[in-house]
Amino acid sequence: MLPDAMESMFHFAFTEKGASDARPTAQQWVAALDSVRSRLKKCSASDMHVYPDRLASCPWCSLERQGVAYFIDLGTTFTQTTTGFVLTQSL
Repeated sequence: MLPDAMESMFHFAFTEKGASDARPTAQQWVAALDSVRSRLKKCSASDMHVYPDRLASCPWCSLERQGVAYFIDLGTTFTQTTTGFVLTQSL
């Protein structure tokens, strides 16, 4: 599900190539993650699912139809702030 550029960053960060100064910097990670975050869309069936907007349908719903559940709603509420920070509260 990750874009090729992000997959490449993981490869350089967690293989022997990374040990030879090829690891992405913190600034590169922030930029890449912000880029991925800006291209997420919300699932129409579940408030807990978000996925890359390049996919035609929600992969999490597909997995749930196969009996695999990665997300369990425990009644947690999320409040988005004006700065983008997300506050979480369990009910």
